[in-house]
This record gives sequence, structure tokens and C-alpha cells, in this order.
Amino acid sequence: MRVAEMSAQWRGDRTHPKFAVTFQWKLADVLVYRKIRAVWAAVSALSVPAALRFSKELAEFFWAVGIPIYQGYGLTETSPIVSSNYPDNRMGSSGKPIPDVQVRVAEDGEILVKGPCVMQGYYKNPEATREVLSEDGWFRTGDIGHLDKDNYLFINRPQKRLDQDGGRQIRCPAAHRNALKTSPYILNAMVLGDKRKFIVALIVPNPTTVSAKAADQGIKFPPTPNSQAHPGCTRSSTPRSSALRPSRAVRNYQRFALLPEDFTFDNGSLTSPSSSSAASSNNSTPPSSNPSTPT
Repeated sequence: MRVAEMSAQWRGDRTHPKFAVTFQWKLADVLVYRKIRAVWAAVSALSVPAALRFSKELAEFFWAVGIPIYQGYGLTETSPIVSSNYPDNRMGSSGKPIPDVQVRVAEDGEILVKGPCVMQGYYKNPEATREVLSEDGWFRTGDIGHLDKDNYLFINRPQKRLDQDGGRQIRCPAAHRNALKTSPYILNAMVLGDKRKFIVALIVPNPTTVSAKAADQGIKFPPTPNSQAHPGCTRSSTPRSSALRPSRAVRNYQRFALLPEDFTFDNGSLTSPSSSSAASSNNSTPPSSNPSTPT
């Protein structure tokens, strides 16, 4: 991990490293990295992350071990690609706008997009269309970012935020959800709080890791589908647990619930893409905080 961190810029941005770094990387490659690539090669030869902003640190690690990750940016309303880092990668950015697509940043930092990829409007929803699409064709993405001197796009944060404690604004739902999921004791999570006085979280505990942690504390219960009801599971999985703490805001949940099983299409907790209203290729549906949203 240390060698990967030292060689990330060299491997990702093609800078010139010191001899000591290249030597250590070659040794690490023989011992570890090539084994990771062998497993990855069975899955994909080229990786382009989609949906949420990809962690710069994670991208650097993949590049360092020899697995190229080309980050891009886009939305359903832009059909869907706006920018791409392929083939000229710049670490931490979402790349340059693709041909025939224009990108500019408004005074408040919001990313605006114009081009043939932009939708004509939301399906049978002119009011929502007027909110995001100007008369001259500029689409308001709702994301905050900037363009560097070489026209590489950087996504700073999503614009949509949650309201908590009577109006105090905090980070977006996706950031909270991802922070919770960094815990080994949480399998999945959903965060709600828009236009409410406080944030609530739906948490799917990881029964295996939670039962193991409880056993270390002298609490025994089997990792069964109903284990979320056990007090030991509650103490291990709560967002206030000392085992979590991925961000300061995560500890501010006033309500949370532990669920017996993960979100799936089969159990009805996820809305299936096939259930969406049919629309033509030039129309879209208004955005939600998550394309596959727990119901």
C-alpha cells in the first residue's frame, strides 16, 4: 500500500519517478500487484466507473498496481457521457468534454452542459424541464465543479443536500450512505432527510462481522437473518458506534432502523428499472438521489 501510494502519480499521470520508487514498485509488482491484475483481468480489461464520484485515492491505487481506471462524468439527461479521461488520464479529474459537448461553470459553481447529447425534456413534465433546461439548451446538472486550465473537469461535490435541524445543510445523501458502508459491520445503508428536521438511516448489518465482534465482547448470538433484533447487533451497527465514525456528520442520526435483509428487487425494497415509465430516447424522467432507490 505504501509503495502504491508513492508510485501513484508516476503510474497514473505518467510523471517521472525516482529510481528508488521504480525499484520498490517492481519488487511489489512481482510479489503482489501482478496477482491482483490476474484476478482483475478475468473481469475486465478496461474500467470506467459510473454514478457517484470515484475516490481519487482508490483510483490512484488501481493505477499504481497496473489497472487503468478512466474516470468519466455524465447523467441520464446527457445520454449519458459528458466527459472522459480516456485516453489521456489526469488523476482526480473526470476528464475532458467529449467531442461536440460544451461544458461551462456557472457563477455559483454549478456545472452546465450543452450539446446533442442533452435531452429534450422530462417525459410529460414541462415544469421540471424548465427548472433544469434553459431556452438556449444549457442543462443545469446540479453538481458543483470546476474546469482547470487544460479543460479537465473536476467534480467537487453534488449540489443536492440534506436539510437537518431545521435548515442546517449538510452533505448529500450519497456521501452519508457511502460513509456508512465503509464500516465492516454494515452491509448496506440508505439515508433520508430531505425537507425533514433530522436525518434517518436504514441499515443492513453484516451478520458475520457483527456476530464476530459481539463474540469478542462476550456476547453470543448466531449470524441469522433475524440477528438484527439482538441488542449486541444494535450496539455494533449503530451509526454512533465507535467502530464506525467515517465522518462527523454520520454520528448525527436521530433515528435509525436495522433491517433483516439487504435491498433487492426480489423483496421489493428496490424499484426495478423495468417498472419505470416507458419514454422515448429523447426524453427522461426527473432525477432522484439514487437510480436504484430503496422503496
